[in-house]
Parts: sequence; structure tokens; C-alpha cells
Amino acid sequence: MIQFGPAGMGNIKESFKTFENYKKLGFRACEIPFTYGVYIKEDKHKKEIAEIKEASKKLGIRLSIHAPYWINLNSKERQKIEESKKRILDCCKIADLLDAEYVVFHPGYYGKEDKEKTYQIIKR
Repeated sequence: MIQFGPAGMGNIKESFKTFENYKKLGFRACEIPFTYGVYIKEDKHKKEIAEIKEASKKLGIRLSIHAPYWINLNSKERQKIEESKKRILDCCKIADLLDAEYVVFHPGYYGKEDKEKTYQIIKR
């Protein structure tokens, strides 16, 4: 079944209120946008993570995460590739803690490579 919902839940401390409003509007999904960085931290936000998870379950809001935009597995710089992998894994960790079903990310840029070569580099 297709479910619709907005990206964003506002302040993480107000997730229940936000999810209530989404439910009233008929939404059944919410994307947590980590597009500019993973702002929910496992060690710093344990209480909030539990609250977000509980609120989404109670109100029937399915969660997904959008990973940061600055992921590039096709970078010429090894450090950028490693940082990109870390960002993806950090998102997956938070997704797991929240029971989010999907983590969406853009794996890289073409740069000077063609489509097929870029795909093979990112795949590897």
C-alpha cells in the first residue's frame, strides 16, 4: 500500500505532537531528513529516540530516513568515500533504533566519469 507523508518532524522533542498532527491530516508516513547531517545521536538522544519510536508506533506513522546529501562513493578521495560510508551507516543505526523501514541516499556524483563506470565504482 502506498503511504504518503512529509519530510520532517520538527524538533525531536515534539515528535508526538507532530505525528498527531500528521495523523489528523491523513498522513501515515514521515521521512526524517538527515540531509544536512545526522542530528539524532544514539548516545545523546536515547530518551528522544524511544519517544519518537513509541509515538510513530502508537499513531501508525511509518518512518524513513533521508541520508545526508554529501555522500559520494565515486569520489577520487579515499577519505570522502570512507566518510560517506560512515554517514550511511550512521543513518542505518538510527533507522534501526527507530524501527524506520527505509534509508534513502544518493550514492554519488558522476564527476568526470560516464554512467556505467560511475555505477561500477559505486557498486564496488
